Amino acid sequence: MTNDTDLANHALALISEGEISNINQRDSKAARVCKQFATQARQEVLRMARWNCATRRAALVEKLPRPKLGYAHRYQLPTDFLRLLEVNGESAKASDEYFEIEERILRSDATVAWIRYTADIGIGACDSLLKAAIVTRLASKISVPLSGRLDQTEMLEGLFRRRLAEARHADAAETHGGENAGWEKMLSRSRLARVRSTVRNPLRREG
Repeated sequence: MTNDTDLANHALALISEGEISNINQRDSKAARVCKQFATQARQEVLRMARWNCATRRAALVEKLPRPKLGYAHRYQLPTDFLRLLEVNGESAKASDEYFEIEERILRSDATVAWIRYTADIGIGACDSLLKAAIVTRLASKISVPLSGRLDQTEMLEGLFRRRLAEARHADAAETHGGENAGWEKMLSRSRLARVRSTVRNPLRREG
């Protein structure tokens, strides 16, 4: 599976519909419906988890002039940005730096911004189990427009949840890194954590 036409045909097979020759066919209802939902299905699944195949790093470029109100700095997010994972080495969910995203701009008081993020990759760059989850997501979206069967859509949504769980489990098994480094860094900076560590180890003293 290397392109959106392949993605569409795999999804059509799940709902017992015939193949299309190209997703851009205007004279094919199946092609038009698949094209309508293909990008949405792929981006939704990519945003649902941290996928190794879609993880990217970037040093963000500051947008000038600097704002007069609010956060001190504005950084332009990459054009393929889908989901923020880390900011300056800390998990986005556990960072001790305040920030927000507005209109594809990262606003922060940090003087530099290095990020890890989920990129909007094409279906051909996805892991095989991730592809299977995206196919099922697309099939669930096109089922009613093409077949009118609500029962089929419900079945596909259940299958999607199982395939998503399988893909996430396999993906997580291939990662043993510092995804929770934010919590560790916050704890290392915490005076309370240092005091407790000293109590457990009387020979250790704060420098």
